[in-house]
Amino acid sequence: MNEIIRANANTAIEKATRRRPGEAFLDRFVNKSTKKTMRASLRAVMEAIARIIVSEGSSADFALSLGPEDFPWEQVTYDVAQKIRNDLVTRYKPRTTQTHLGALAGVLKVAVRLKLFDAASLEEMKDRGGPLHRSGLGRTIPAGRMLEPDEVMTLIEGKHRVGTWADRRDRAILALAAFTGMRRAEIASLDVASIDFETHKLRVIGKGDKEREIAVPDGAISRVESYISECGILAGPLFPNARRGGHLVRGTRITPNGVADLIGRACKVLATPATTHDFRRTFASTLIDEGVDLPTVADLMGHENIETTRSYDRRGDERKKVAASILDSVFTRKPPEPR
Repeated sequence: MNEIIRANANTAIEKATRRRPGEAFLDRFVNKSTKKTMRASLRAVMEAIARIIVSEGSSADFALSLGPEDFPWEQVTYDVAQKIRNDLVTRYKPRTTQTHLGALAGVLKVAVRLKLFDAASLEEMKDRGGPLHRSGLGRTIPAGRMLEPDEVMTLIEGKHRVGTWADRRDRAILALAAFTGMRRAEIASLDVASIDFETHKLRVIGKGDKEREIAVPDGAISRVESYISECGILAGPLFPNARRGGHLVRGTRITPNGVADLIGRACKVLATPATTHDFRRTFASTLIDEGVDLPTVADLMGHENIETTRSYDRRGDERKKVAASILDSVFTRKPPEPR
């Protein structure tokens, strides 16, 4: 009996210590939204592998029957990675392809740490010209738009709203989205304790579970303070769920999709449609337009790469018109009259 117990214990210990790359990679992400995105990217890569297997005359049923956590990522070779890249670029836009290739690079990096994959092979894949190098994928016209100041204030002031507790909550969320540029998941994760009303600072957990501090302008802090005072939200989640009739369910937490839904509903009063992420684009574009340097804007938005911040700039059309008008004045300028 003791031998059976000992054998079962050894099997359990071995299973617990034998981590799989996919499982270990996804376990790194505490933020549920980020984990969901990374899992979806790994799934897209698995589907690409399945298509490659089928094109070579074999069955891909086994590959698709696994989840990203169980998939044998350590078996991906340079040649397979190149075929994955070629498959993805024909099916997805450049930015989405970059995300999927980034997830594959991430899971292989974890495989290296688990001593299941060769570090030199991974570096070769990530070198310029390699299948996991995320440049050279082209660019598409960026989606979304920049909201006008009067549109932002129309949404925040909410004069078209009934005035329920949920309406007060929604106005505070809209103010934070506009004045801080936070992601919807970041807004949903806020607690009352996240905000220091004396210093006007806010602690937020962003992508990759990285904490950053944000300075909150008066236009947002005052509205959040009024919401807390009027609705009696003194502790716990800052933004609870709402029931029918606009009543708040204290102690619960609105979801990131809930934030997106309420902002989407609010934007229906605008003449031109707008999305949740357009608030973030507006935040970045406005600061850049007012002369704030890119590194500072990147810090505020939680970006590690300034090029990511640059991609949020939606001032393009107006700047192009101004530049083109300069050519008008130059080319049509009359030469000085001869003396």
